Amino acid sequence: MSQINARYIEADQPVEVTFKFEPGKVYPGKVESVLQVVATGQAKVSGAAVMPEAIQSVPFVVRIKLDDTEFASRLPAGSTGTAAIFTDHVNAAHVIRKVLLRQVAITNYVNPF
Repeated sequence: MSQINARYIEADQPVEVTFKFEPGKVYPGKVESVLQVVATGQAKVSGAAVMPEAIQSVPFVVRIKLDDTEFASRLPAGSTGTAAIFTDHVNAAHVIRKVLLRQVAITNYVNPF
């Protein structure tokens, strides 16, 4: 999740996810947490002094819990997909986002990569 959008995300907000592993289906869930850590905050192990790198905005990780625990247990590690988190910000756009997510779910049949 991009940092600019992560500011609106809180635990227990509703989520819908579609996976390339299971095209055509949309799975509901809830936000568990937003991990406030990014990989660029780590130093590389070496014998050299730490060199500064360009400052860039990197995404935060949002941990979600799917309502369908059976599907979640058989979902392969590293599966990719698309998620929509429905916050209290811009509620009117939720209907549009739900339609777009279902279109992505269907196009996963055509473009599984």
